Amino acid sequence: MSIWLALRFVQGDSRPLKAEDDQQLRSRESIRSLLSNIWRFGDIFQISRGRLSKDEVLDLLADLIYRSRKGVYVDEKTLFADDIDRLIRLKRTLYLEEIVLD
Repeated sequence: MSIWLALRFVQGDSRPLKAEDDQQLRSRESIRSLLSNIWRFGDIFQISRGRLSKDEVLDLLADLIYRSRKGVYVDEKTLFADDIDRLIRLKRTLYLEEIVLD
């Protein structure tokens, strides 16, 4: 839920959640559609210089939100680790240039 709220808040939507919001977040497909409709973060393909598509980002976010809300990660810890690896790879793919501070 925090991912969903963060995405909304970053885009200026600070209205409180309603029961309808919860209903719309019950299926992965619905979550994916909602994310697509509110996306205001620019052209990921252009930002990543062709390395990453908006669909890849939306698919990962939809998976994370859906699986977290359903408690899937409680029983499938390896799936959680795999999704975190997906998130790390996505971040690295988006920006190849990284600064590492020790």
